[in-house]
Amino acid sequence: MTLDPIDQLETQIASLQAEAAMVGKRVDELKTAAEDKLAKGGLTLLANRDKWDSSPVSALVEQAQGEIDRTQRDDYARGQETAPTGSAVKDLWKRLRTYDDRKRLQHDQTDAQSHLRSLAIQIARSPAATTFPLAAELCRQGSSLEADAASAEAQLFELQSKLKSLSQELQERRDAIATMGFDSLYLAAQLQMHGAAPVQSPLVLKRGEEAHLVLPATLCRRRTKTQWIGGSQGVSFPIGHTGIRYRLGSFHGHPIQQEYLAIVDTGSIVVTNQRIAFVGNVKSLAVSLTKLLHVETYKDGVAVFREGKEDPDIYRLGSPNELVFYLNYELDRSADQP
Repeated sequence: MTLDPIDQLETQIASLQAEAAMVGKRVDELKTAAEDKLAKGGLTLLANRDKWDSSPVSALVEQAQGEIDRTQRDDYARGQETAPTGSAVKDLWKRLRTYDDRKRLQHDQTDAQSHLRSLAIQIARSPAATTFPLAAELCRQGSSLEADAASAEAQLFELQSKLKSLSQELQERRDAIATMGFDSLYLAAQLQMHGAAPVQSPLVLKRGEEAHLVLPATLCRRRTKTQWIGGSQGVSFPIGHTGIRYRLGSFHGHPIQQEYLAIVDTGSIVVTNQRIAFVGNVKSLAVSLTKLLHVETYKDGVAVFREGKEDPDIYRLGSPNELVFYLNYELDRSADQP
């Protein structure tokens, strides 16, 4: 796990990807250049078979000569097919008839040239290639380029390994953010390596106290309200001209109690190495970490239970998991202290 913020990690990965692409391109260029030199050296040897000892690679030489002959035959056949006949109609018919043949010959010639190139490179890599000075220099240059390609390839492998590790870390941290709502893996690494850093807070701190987390929060309390269901006030009406009113009886129905969260105040919740506190506009409170009983975590808040108080302090906030993360850290840290 790196100790880089996730945006810096993303920038580092993008930079490594660009560097790896450049090195990969360089590897391909060096390999192609090396093969070109070796192929040229091998073809030079094949063109001068009487000037060097080819016996150690005689089988390769014979195969290469066969591919040379095949290429020459294909060249001759293609030339015959394109030769004019003297008749426009016959020439047109010949072109139509031999289209498939030309495609076949072209494919066959390409295949022969590819095999010849491969055989020439193998011949150039053999010790026998050094016995002919003109080819030996080309082979030496090719070998030097191959060494450069191998070095660049080792660099590429190192970059790719680092990229794989960082990309895996990035994905794990993104997954953690999606689950926890904050970069919990990065924070855990920071806390393990350096501890919690002091931050500015609206809380007046005690001696030896440090604030480590400040989050905007809303303090709430559970309240109940009673509602009467099914009640009636009754009705009344006059009886004749007596002036007397007759009332049909009323009843109150039955009470239903509903619980709801009432907003008490808005402000900031602060986690220190000694307390968890709320500093609001009109109300503030603090609880020593030693007085905490437990904390319930919700999607959009937490409920803090403390000794001597039946009802919890409920805080609505945007990052409840981060708050609990810091509380666990502070509680573990205080438990380790004598």
